[in-house]
Amino acid sequence: MLRFTVLGGSPAWPNPGQAASGYLVETDRVRMLVDCGSGVATELRAHDPGPLTDIVISHFHADHWFDLVPLHYAHRYGSWADRPEAVTRVPNLFLASDFVRTHTDLATMLVMEFAMVYSNDWFQLSVPVTAGSLVQVGSLVVTDTFGVPTTVGPASAAAAPGQSAWSMFTIGNGRQRLEPLFLPPVLGAVLDGPVLEEVLFLRDEMAAMGWAVEQQIQGPMDQAVDGYEAWRLRLIADPPPAVRPAVPGGPPVYYLLETTVPDNWIPLVPVLSPAGDLFFRRGLIERPSAAGPVPVLARSVILDPGQPFFVYDQSVPRAGADVTRRFRRARWTGGATQTWLARATRPGRGPGWSGLAFDLVAEAGQPPPEIQP
Repeated sequence: MLRFTVLGGSPAWPNPGQAASGYLVETDRVRMLVDCGSGVATELRAHDPGPLTDIVISHFHADHWFDLVPLHYAHRYGSWADRPEAVTRVPNLFLASDFVRTHTDLATMLVMEFAMVYSNDWFQLSVPVTAGSLVQVGSLVVTDTFGVPTTVGPASAAAAPGQSAWSMFTIGNGRQRLEPLFLPPVLGAVLDGPVLEEVLFLRDEMAAMGWAVEQQIQGPMDQAVDGYEAWRLRLIADPPPAVRPAVPGGPPVYYLLETTVPDNWIPLVPVLSPAGDLFFRRGLIERPSAAGPVPVLARSVILDPGQPFFVYDQSVPRAGADVTRRFRRARWTGGATQTWLARATRPGRGPGWSGLAFDLVAEAGQPPPEIQP
């Protein structure tokens, strides 16, 4: 007679008073434990079925094998060790895949079918492909233990009408996806040159916008120039217009529409696309000069000056993003040396404030207070 006992069925974070995955299958000749998650050893001791003949682990998630350690001590030092040696032999330990290949009796196949169908695991199949190739799975046919073939289609094809398809590792732009998988070539070791450009993307919650701060700009000799130092030199060469002197009997204050920001702070204005997606668009800000307002333009290649520049809103998280550009050198698989200009992104330093302020009142005859970012 076949007896099936559920010792536990909790997830990886066990439920109170319940063990993780573990099932006991007993016949007149076999006493088999399928999975041995945390807490199963305690339940097994309370059930006291006697020494096991077989242990089958469906897969290597810890909540399916963790109690193999106390089970080892039960065989070596516990109550089972007091029984005759012929009864307390070490049970056979199998992986599910090996067990199915070596056992063909109906009871065992039913148990393994249950363990493999209802286990919360992924089946992983390794398929060798060439680096830099675009591959697509033509068909996937799974044959179960009863010899029944089943064709498995892509998960994206199972989406209900009007719902977005679920997928992983696909190429897309948020609205359309391509089924082929692109396996890009990956370098093991590279030699990086000094930073040529560094742009810090950050959010300015005070102004409800974003900024691209050109920390370092590529100079004429392919050496980085400090963005703030370039701004300071510009102030010396082209200072802002002088403030009108105070007039006796005149007003003691004057009104200032807005302050200026450093030249290396490029505004990013939030905009909506026709499809409803939120973007940051590179904007334009003007600075005062003796000849009139002068637009402050982006100078770094990262910000693509001279062309419309957009960046996804989610690409600039609350922590910001620090983007660098530098020369990179590496050897390819054939031994050839390759040199190119590479870009890298790392987390920023959090939100920031440009010093941009509006509707200020300043003392007559005095320049407005310089607000440092």
